Amino acid sequence: DLTARELKLGVLCGIEEALGRVRGSDRNAPRTIDLDLVWFGGQVIAEPDLVVPYPEILTRPFIALPLAELMPGLVLPGGVPLEEIAEALPLENMTPLEALTKRLREEMKHGPEKG
Repeated sequence: DLTARELKLGVLCGIEEALGRVRGSDRNAPRTIDLDLVWFGGQVIAEPDLVVPYPEILTRPFIALPLAELMPGLVLPGGVPLEEIAEALPLENMTPLEALTKRLREEMKHGPEKG
């Protein structure tokens, strides 16, 4: 029920802070954790502190490949299929975790299992 802004700046940044992330002027500095909002129901948001879809989907295999596994058939704004982007990027020793992917797909459809 949250907006993209509420999720990113309220929830995800709060988790980062709770886990010890300290933000400085160097946005590429080492950090304990980095949570990004890469996709939000097909919305396109271009604000100074929030860009969705996350631009690095196009260049980072550790973002593109898992998202393509979770959302096969996803087409990014501009008509580019995510699977084409993921296939063109180097895998960098990445190994799919098929059981986890299956569970996450189910949770995306129905919500997490209780119990």
